[in-house]
Amino acid sequence: MRWVVTIPRLQAIKDRRIMTDVLPHAIIGLLGVDTPLYKPELDFWGTAYDEQRRRIIYVDDASLAID
Repeated sequence: MRWVVTIPRLQAIKDRRIMTDVLPHAIIGLLGVDTPLYKPELDFWGTAYDEQRRRIIYVDDASLAID
C-alpha cells in the first residue's frame, strides 16, 4: 500500500520504536510495490505497524530479547 507522507503523518509516527530490520518493508510500502514479501505489520509508515513486537538481538550465538 502506498502511503502519502505528509507533515501530519510524520508527526503521528515520529515517536514509533523501529529497528533497521523493518526498513525494507517501509520502503516497499512507501513505493507501493506489490510483492508477497511485504508485511504491513513491519511497515512503520502504515497503520498496521506492530510497535510492540518482540525484538531479538543475536550476540555470539546467543539471543537477547529486547522488549
